[in-house]
Amino acid sequence: MNTYKPTEPYQFKSCKHADQYMEILMFQNYSFLVWYLNFLKTNSSPDSIKSRLQIHLEWLIAQGENRPVTMLCPTCHQELITHFSIVSGHSGCSMSAGYSSCDDEYCKSKISAGLDTSTHILIWSPIKFSEIIKFRYKGEQNQFADMIKTACGIDREKNMTHQRAFEFFTQPARTTQPA
Repeated sequence: MNTYKPTEPYQFKSCKHADQYMEILMFQNYSFLVWYLNFLKTNSSPDSIKSRLQIHLEWLIAQGENRPVTMLCPTCHQELITHFSIVSGHSGCSMSAGYSSCDDEYCKSKISAGLDTSTHILIWSPIKFSEIIKFRYKGEQNQFADMIKTACGIDREKNMTHQRAFEFFTQPARTTQPA
């Protein structure tokens, strides 16, 4: 069990992201953070003591998997959403927080009704930061991160400061996990 409880956001002191905060990079460059954590793990010996950077990064990536959602399902208006729908076709993918759903199969079926399944594929994606790396293009990754902000009640009009991002990641975890 991880008992690490940070008291402040982590600011990189060196590397190409010097002076940037990890918490902001969760929204802007999640794939770099995952790569960097794998790099740290790969290049350390099993008996070495983890750095504060590695401990914070492990904690932060884990926090990205269970953020509390505040958005109600646009179909039933009663349950919190658990999944975004991603429509994939020949010309790329389309996604919007407005096309999200709770776990109820009826709500999901309302989203998929009318979709031309001969040319498009509907993918249900859980609301987790780890889903970001499934997108090849940076614009799609940023759009998914913005949808997480919307689902979690983060005002996208306000500037995302390192302190606001840190507070978001230190909130208590969601109690149920999407499949």
